[in-house]
Amino acid sequence: MKKKLLILFALLILSRVAYTQVTSRYSTLSEARIDRLREKIASELPTLKDDHWSGYYSTGYTALDVAPKAGFVIESTCDLGLLDRNFGSVSKRGTEIHLEFQFKNSEQSHRGFPTTFMPIKWGDRRYLIPSENVVKFCNAVNYGSEPRDYLHGFFLFLPGDHEIKVKGFPDLPEKYRPYLLDQPIEAEIVKVGKSTLLPSRGDWNFRDTVVVLNVGKKHGVLEGMEFHVYQTIPASCFITVGKVAGDSCEAVISQDDEEAPLPAVGWKLSTASKY
Repeated sequence: MKKKLLILFALLILSRVAYTQVTSRYSTLSEARIDRLREKIASELPTLKDDHWSGYYSTGYTALDVAPKAGFVIESTCDLGLLDRNFGSVSKRGTEIHLEFQFKNSEQSHRGFPTTFMPIKWGDRRYLIPSENVVKFCNAVNYGSEPRDYLHGFFLFLPGDHEIKVKGFPDLPEKYRPYLLDQPIEAEIVKVGKSTLLPSRGDWNFRDTVVVLNVGKKHGVLEGMEFHVYQTIPASCFITVGKVAGDSCEAVISQDDEEAPLPAVGWKLSTASKY
């Protein structure tokens, strides 16, 4: 009886391993399905005349191949190799592109992918921006890191678009246009509030500090805008606006080094790069 149970247990383990190998996004079967899907996408793209969002998009580390009928393949890589991949069908919902994933999709620990993208044209450039990151894209435009003239970046565009020169602003829905600034907003920290330590995956902590800036709605500041320190920066930091009043706003300075000097009254900030 004991021997039969051991045999049954071994068969159960083997069947589970075999099932995982077949259904995994990294399995041989998935590789074959992805290859066929890429062939379908490649065949469909030349037939699309007015479709301005299909194509082969990349950030340098994330690649998205997508066409309306064939579907999509998306992969993220790092210097060590493949981090994550998925594929499935795609649909247009209003002004947004929605991905339906074959495998479970969870955006954690540099894995997983956004589910909804917004096609954005900027002259002859074409971007696919995650819908929740359109404001971040506007911040990048204000800062000057977009339109970038190199492949690697934070936002998906068609490879080769980094060589296309553009003028003015990207074509965005009306609600996002106030985030695009004709002139940078300059600011200064006038009050420093509470700091909070946040654990990282390493042996150090991140630090968030609440501050008050001397600019607000009447200066064009909106919730979600980003500022940057243009004095000597003791450690990399990100400054994101929260509550906005008429002539002031609250922001959070996120630093990746808990031992870096705390933010101080008088720090000079700008929405644009000063370097």
